[in-house]
Amino acid sequence: MSRRLKDLGQKTMGKRPLRFQIDLTPVHMDDVPPDIDMAAFSWERGPKMQYTDSAAVSAVGRRVTWNQTLRQTCTVFKDGKRFTTKPYKFKMQSVSEEGERRKTFAKTTIDLAMYCKDISGTNSQEVVIHMEPQGVMLMHIDTLWLKNADADQDSATEDSSQSGSVDNPHQDLRGFDDGSTTPGRQHVKSRSFGPATEAARARYLPGGSTPSPPGQSMNARSSSMHNLARGSSSSRMQPFPGVPGDQQWQQQSQAHSQQGAGTPYDSTPASTPSASPMKGHMQEGDEEAPGKSSSRRWFRGKSAKNLAGKNSGSSVQLMYSHAPEPEASGQSQEIQLLHAPPSESNADLEAALQQAFQELDSERTMRRRAEQQAEAQARAKEAMQKRLQVAEERLATLNREHSVQVLVESKLKLAQADYYALELQGALSQEQARSQVLRKQLTALEADFQATLERISQPVAPRHRYSRQLSF
Repeated sequence: MSRRLKDLGQKTMGKRPLRFQIDLTPVHMDDVPPDIDMAAFSWERGPKMQYTDSAAVSAVGRRVTWNQTLRQTCTVFKDGKRFTTKPYKFKMQSVSEEGERRKTFAKTTIDLAMYCKDISGTNSQEVVIHMEPQGVMLMHIDTLWLKNADADQDSATEDSSQSGSVDNPHQDLRGFDDGSTTPGRQHVKSRSFGPATEAARARYLPGGSTPSPPGQSMNARSSSMHNLARGSSSSRMQPFPGVPGDQQWQQQSQAHSQQGAGTPYDSTPASTPSASPMKGHMQEGDEEAPGKSSSRRWFRGKSAKNLAGKNSGSSVQLMYSHAPEPEASGQSQEIQLLHAPPSESNADLEAALQQAFQELDSERTMRRRAEQQAEAQARAKEAMQKRLQVAEERLATLNREHSVQVLVESKLKLAQADYYALELQGALSQEQARSQVLRKQLTALEADFQATLERISQPVAPRHRYSRQLSF
């Protein structure tokens, strides 16, 4: 049943359904067989069936009269400017007074869609229907377009959509998700930077101050931490704006740059970590690799990886601080890397992240919808190919049947012509025999005529007047 409904939906796709009310009034039927005394008219299509009351057949003209109106509603599909076919069966059945089963003695099939073309109002027509094998019926057909009625696919069989076509945008997409997110997936929201994240970041700030949420100064930090993330130790540290002691560091770095003729700060052998006002630089001669920094570890509040290991001989450690710590007695001061304070607010960052996630989600949704449309187009194409193949097979069958019918008719005509020629030949033979008989009779008459002429033409001897006397 589901397969039949699916095929029905594909056949009626892209067509406009129109609801019509059809009133049939079978007036009378002539030439009823002589063995039928009571007859009734039947109007059928699929499960729908209606009968008229049985009526007696008159002896004069073998006519049965009903004058009874039957009514049905049907859905006719309009494909462009034409209506698809809507065939109904008309049957004449004999009714026995003993209550026996009705027997059909005449029937035909009529396309009622051809009478539903006028949608402006009621369309009334009087038609004469020739039943098979015998019988002529007079019927009134009234059709009315039900404008506000809901169209349903009532018994729409294959004949209801023979001339239809499939419209790709109206393909059957039931069973597919029409939401904005993929089924089984949840929408990923941006993380908020709460107290836990702030506390985790405060571990790397010996100064004790808690900065704004991370990620807001990524653009400023990414350019300065690029070389450190790759493990380079030869690039010069750029100053960060807004850091305490920034002007002093710039002045000292300029002085050391002029003194060392372009040599990076803290890269000369005379410079020691304790003498450096800006901790965090590495010496060029150091063999230790710096910490491996990444934006993911920085977002999660973790420190940079130490690629050299914990038991390294180098005393270089990467730390974050706003200001240098005082030196402890008997211990070397650790090299610290200053970090620029964030310049944007937490709300702006969350808004930007939410917007990015929304754009990503919308792109995924558009891609999923495009894939669904492509699948629907592929299914529609496959269905159209199947329908085209079926139509070609039907056309080939019809052409073959038509060719066979034409061939049979031609052979029948040829046989009739041969039979007629044989009849003509027989008549000609009879005429020839008759002419021969007449010719023989004519020859005999000519012979008699010649004999008569010869007898007449012979001279007769004169008789003596005294011959009688001399004879005595």
